[in-house]
Amino acid sequence: MMIDNIVNRIKSITESNLYTWVDEYIEANKSRLVTDIQNRLKRGDSVHDVNDVIGEYKSVAYRMFKQRMNPLAGGSVDLFLTGDLQRFLIIEKRSKNIFKIYSKDDKYKMLANKYGKEQFGLTEEQNTELMINIHAHLIKKIFEKILK
Repeated sequence: MMIDNIVNRIKSITESNLYTWVDEYIEANKSRLVTDIQNRLKRGDSVHDVNDVIGEYKSVAYRMFKQRMNPLAGGSVDLFLTGDLQRFLIIEKRSKNIFKIYSKDDKYKMLANKYGKEQFGLTEEQNTELMINIHAHLIKKIFEKILK
């Protein structure tokens, strides 16, 4: 019977399948996610509120130097000087459903301590969009398995 085949295929989907499909989605979209974070950082937008800034420089001279260097951030903290911090930004799998976003640049720990390591992550809006896209990917993979 056709229905029995479909029921068996549904039953064959495991938690492991779901984790694998989430991994596939994140792996396939890592570069876009990193680019989104880099673009936000270059604008100096805070991860907490894109209408707010990461921080302000205490030195007026340094703020003016940074504003000339990167007009997108308007003189606010953009976590960009040589480019290495953002160039070495990565998304790394830590466990079956935990991913860490950080930079392999030497300055990362110091800047993460100063401005918050979450500044290198996704905004709430980006995280919501990611979850919606992951769910859509899971639904697609489930249907592929059921209808194969």
